Amino acid sequence: DTEENWSVVDALRQQPLTAANLELTAGRIVHAQGRIVAMESSDLWRLEGKDTFEGYLSADGTNWLSAGVPVEIDMSNTVFAGFAIASYRASEPAVADFDHISGLSRSLTGADIGKPPHAGSFEFGAEGLRVRGSGDNIWGLADQCYFASQRREGNFKVEAHLAQLNSADPETKAVLMV
Repeated sequence: DTEENWSVVDALRQQPLTAANLELTAGRIVHAQGRIVAMESSDLWRLEGKDTFEGYLSADGTNWLSAGVPVEIDMSNTVFAGFAIASYRASEPAVADFDHISGLSRSLTGADIGKPPHAGSFEFGAEGLRVRGSGDNIWGLADQCYFASQRREGNFKVEAHLAQLNSADPETKAVLMV
C-alpha cells in the first residue's frame, strides 16, 4: 500500500509510550495489531492495520449471530466483491436470488471462473439480483464458479439476503465473495 491509501483512513488517538502517560499506568495492557511502518519519534510508532473479516447469519434479517471468530487476512487496498455460485454438479446450473443488497451498486461485471461447462449470468429485477451458474465448487486450491462482482477500494461493508436457491445438489454454494 502507498501513503495515499492510508491517508483516507481516520486517524487513531495517539498515545506516547512513556511512563508519564496516565493512559499507560502500571497494570494496564496495551494491545495493538498491525505492521510497524515507521518510527515517527522515540515514543511514537506508525502502524498499518490488518483486515478483519467477520460473518453473521440471520433467519429474519433483524437478529444476527456471529458465524465464527473474526479472521485477519492481509488484503490489497483494491479487491473485487460480489456474488458467486457453484452448482457442485457442474453439468447442472444453479440459480440464486439475493435481496436486501447494500454496499454494492448495480454496476457488476460477470465472469466464469475456472471454465465451468455452462456459462453463468446475472440480472437485476424488482426484487433483487438473480445469479445463475455451474461449476464444481468454491473451495480448495481452485474455484470453478460464476462470479458477478465490482471493484472496491478501501474499507467497505456488503450485506445481502439469500432469498432463494434452486439447485439439484445440496452442496451448491451461493456466496458473497471478496
